[in-house]
Amino acid sequence: MRTLVIAEHNGKEISAATLSVVAAAKELGAPVDMLVASNGAGDVVNHAKSVDAVEKVLHFSNQAFENELAEDLAACIVEASSAYTYFLASSSTSGKNNLPRAAALLDIQQISEVIEIIDSSTFKNQSMQAHALQQLNQIKKKMLSQFEQLPLIKLQ
Repeated sequence: MRTLVIAEHNGKEISAATLSVVAAAKELGAPVDMLVASNGAGDVVNHAKSVDAVEKVLHFSNQAFENELAEDLAACIVEASSAYTYFLASSSTSGKNNLPRAAALLDIQQISEVIEIIDSSTFKNQSMQAHALQQLNQIKKKMLSQFEQLPLIKLQ
């Protein structure tokens, strides 16, 4: 059981939102890896390798990632999927664009707007309906989740 965090970056460094997702990923109790898709952005890969709790960085480098398209990133997630139980990204525009495509290709449920991890299969999220809090119990083998920004973790 491993967790794959999908990195958001500006071509130079990992976003603060992604660092928050890594902090949340640690709560799942599984080893954490990070997927970086870029057009040869070595600085981003080096930054990803320095993030506390990230054991391995998967770097997909292709000119197609210069302008990130959800279809291209979803293909990377699917290619790496056999080794992972959890796939996490921030609840940013990018995460909300990318994860539904990956979920559809993998035929797994997506849990959106997670604000708290109760345990490895139970999450709290904020419902868009009347801003009510929900507790979701996920029993499938694999899942994708989008996380609201949580406290940042320190770099090594």
